[in-house]
Amino acid sequence: MTAPASTPRLTVPGHAGVLARLGSPERYSRERMELIIRRLADDLAPGADASRHVGGGNEYAESRPYQIGDPLRRLDWRQTARRGVPYTKQFEALRRMSVYVIVDASPSMRVSSGPISKLGAAAWLAAALGLVSLNRLSPVAVMGARPISQQGRPSANPDRFWHDVNPLLVGAANAAVPMRLALENINATSRTTSLIIALSDFQNEHDAPALRHAACAHDVLAVQLIDPAELNFRRGGYIAAAEAETGRRFLSRPSAERAGPARVRESLSQSNIDTISVSTHADVVGEVRRALELRGLRSGRRA
Repeated sequence: MTAPASTPRLTVPGHAGVLARLGSPERYSRERMELIIRRLADDLAPGADASRHVGGGNEYAESRPYQIGDPLRRLDWRQTARRGVPYTKQFEALRRMSVYVIVDASPSMRVSSGPISKLGAAAWLAAALGLVSLNRLSPVAVMGARPISQQGRPSANPDRFWHDVNPLLVGAANAAVPMRLALENINATSRTTSLIIALSDFQNEHDAPALRHAACAHDVLAVQLIDPAELNFRRGGYIAAAEAETGRRFLSRPSAERAGPARVRESLSQSNIDTISVSTHADVVGEVRRALELRGLRSGRRA
């Protein structure tokens, strides 16, 4: 499919990251949007799992003495020869970890000083991460754009995935659920350890404590999205500002505000939560891919 001349491509050169060059997802048609998401998913997991079926479906656990009725094809010939009595191999089925991708759609995420807002970058990332999970046969739930009453459990159904992620992509996440409530819902309904990927600027004071609580039972990756303007205030003097979350106006010294993202990152890291911070104008996709590789998530299991 050939894109119009005015439509950014994934291969456009320049210093800005790919998401900044793409801009807001709502500017694209549904067909073009899905094509871009599939390209982004490929970039997040390059060369991983060319086949939809990984391995044989079972993983060796241990060997034990042979019991009547055990399949002969599972005999452990090495242990049998070593011990002089028959031994049988035992396997455990490989389990796919459920994945929750939570997008913070609060007012502070909509602020932008460039071609893409933090919410726009989070929407692209959520869709691509969800698609990577589906390609690995891992059930996924994309949360943040719908009320709690409409949130479902992770599913491997592609139609359900597109239904969940579509409001984020078309800019219709007006009834967004607070991240704290989404995390509380996961803690209340998930009976097994899941992977939680939180995409946020973490400016709401309740989000970090809720994430730390979720990390007690789940595997958590926090992706902190930062608008460059949040780091580039001039030093000295005071500025008149307003909180994006509450609208409260205040005077502030810019030099003090510059440490905000770093303080959040340090707070989460101290709770053993893997955290990466990235500017919306930087290589967001590359940074997230490197974080996933370091954690060993591309194997479908915890590192």
